[in-house]
Amino acid sequence: MHKKEEYILRKSIGEELTSLFTKRNCVLAGGAITSIFSRNKINDYDIYFHNNEGLYALQADLKSLRSSGDICEVPIIKLVTDNAITYSFNHKTFQLICLKDLICSYPRDIIDQFDFTICMGAYDFSVKSFFLADDFLKHLAQRSLVYNIKSKYPFASLYRAIKYIKKGFNISGIEMLKLGLKCNNIQINNFKDLSKQLMGVDTLFLRELTDKLSSAEMAEKIYDFDLFLQMMDEHLSRVSELNVGE
Repeated sequence: MHKKEEYILRKSIGEELTSLFTKRNCVLAGGAITSIFSRNKINDYDIYFHNNEGLYALQADLKSLRSSGDICEVPIIKLVTDNAITYSFNHKTFQLICLKDLICSYPRDIIDQFDFTICMGAYDFSVKSFFLADDFLKHLAQRSLVYNIKSKYPFASLYRAIKYIKKGFNISGIEMLKLGLKCNNIQINNFKDLSKQLMGVDTLFLRELTDKLSSAEMAEKIYDFDLFLQMMDEHLSRVSELNVGE
């Protein structure tokens, strides 16, 4: 089933990495799967793992590739965060997801934590099979954003919703209400809790701010909404000035 999509996926990744991902029982999940089934360009590849051993082993594999002289391009580490290690290879971006909550034994346990049903798809290299949420194909065809209430990072989802709306997806008032209520249900006691919520992959422009929030100086301080908004405004002003300078 879905042989054409599997062919597209493997051809896009390339034989070398496909072989490594199969060897290390990796799982490709999220936006790349959405792009494959909607026949859109894949922006990046999020790679998940059944266990920590698989993550460490693949890192070692990529490191050995870096020292090899028989390939045209070597994997280069572009960014390291608490969520992911981002590599560039053959003009493509691969993110090795190292967030503890998303290192799971089964692909369905991974996608069950994703925010929108159109993202709840995975391909497990160990069994050469896709795993799709029940309404994945239906909502993708409808271009509808339907929020998964099991998702743990609703603030990042608010930001991601804007991205998908710009791509032509739609979201109903009910789904926005679900997302808003989920945000309201998140308990934030200190700035470390807030930092964890903001460290979504799509909000990397907040990296400097989230690093500050999780620093030894700030992490255990009681969460202060007004103080955070002041910090956010100052950060965005600096980012804006840097962009203008470019």
